[in-house]
Amino acid sequence: MKKRALAILMAALTASTMFAVPTFAADYSGEDPQLEKNIKILTIWAEDNDNGMLLNKICEDYQKNVNPNFTWEYEMVASDNLQQKIATLAASNDLPDLFAYEAGAPLSVLIDSGKVKNITEAVDEIGTADYLNSGAVELLKGLSGTDDLYDLPLGLNVEGFWYNKALFEQAGCEVPTTWDEFEEVLQKLSDAGVHIIIDMNHISTNDGKGATAFLGVTAQSITLKNAYGQLTYRDESYTPQEFSSENADWNTVYLNGLNRVDGTVRVGERILPYVGSVSAYENITFLAMNLPYHLQLTGDETVYTLLEQVFGTDRETIPKREIVPLEIARDRDSITIRTDYENTNTALAYYDIFQPDREIAVDWYLVSVGKGTTVIRLQYPYLKQGMIVSLVGMQCRYCKIS
Repeated sequence: MKKRALAILMAALTASTMFAVPTFAADYSGEDPQLEKNIKILTIWAEDNDNGMLLNKICEDYQKNVNPNFTWEYEMVASDNLQQKIATLAASNDLPDLFAYEAGAPLSVLIDSGKVKNITEAVDEIGTADYLNSGAVELLKGLSGTDDLYDLPLGLNVEGFWYNKALFEQAGCEVPTTWDEFEEVLQKLSDAGVHIIIDMNHISTNDGKGATAFLGVTAQSITLKNAYGQLTYRDESYTPQEFSSENADWNTVYLNGLNRVDGTVRVGERILPYVGSVSAYENITFLAMNLPYHLQLTGDETVYTLLEQVFGTDRETIPKREIVPLEIARDRDSITIRTDYENTNTALAYYDIFQPDREIAVDWYLVSVGKGTTVIRLQYPYLKQGMIVSLVGMQCRYCKIS
């Protein structure tokens, strides 16, 4: 029976906890699992990251338990540079054996060109299909528009959404439970005069052309080289600083379908819209070019000033926040928190069983503490009463039985 050198490694991956979206390159084979074999792994995760540690542990286990002649090379690339890196390697037929990639349109290009392995066929062949999460499989097949699976899921994320209850009540909105209801809520909020910013860089690509349509606006993929160039917003011009060397190839989007264009960017001879609105949603601003992320990476004052204009905010009116060291220790009946800073948000969710030894604040259901040490004891309300009721119930039951 013909064996493949990576069959057991693939089996281990399918059996593992699910994380992002790695994809196997099309060519892997071997007559014997004990043959010398080196594979290349390209990811967006550092080796000390959970996902990086998982992949290395799987390889280590395979090497130890199956094939001592097996080796691997682990390479990490910045997520913003991943598509360009994969496109270059695919063009030269030099794709790694295993690589992280974005599901949907980017992967569809590789599927259509025959660059990636049919995972459905592979897991059927080695008998590990039942280890895959069926929900993840159907989601990934839907994103690529194929009947078979071409990327192997390593995880599923649970996303949380924060919303302003007062604004929802003001606009007569209920919490949406479907995508259509979500769009209806946006319409109601816009009609009620609520200003909404939609960053189109973070709307999932949903077709094979690298474009995303949402509320009538299309975000079209583009890669900028080294810098934005000149940006305009209404009557002002802005020239941000250059991208860092790690992000010299800046993967982002520009916008089509705007009825009102508030800002443009010059890319070579092209003038591309990156911010504006549509007539149906007058109070919704659509934003592109990944400007908030650029600001996060660089602290670029020019982009800061530009985004203040787009958002209609003033940095002097926004509370200043910084990340500070925080010590949290937990034992059976208490939580001890220590910080050298006042008004520190711990990111701990507040529960009614918390009994702090000093004053704490609760901001949006999260515990904030002052400078020093705070001990929160966990005291269950009505515990004694509950035990008495339980004991009485047990006694009555015993009496009835006897």
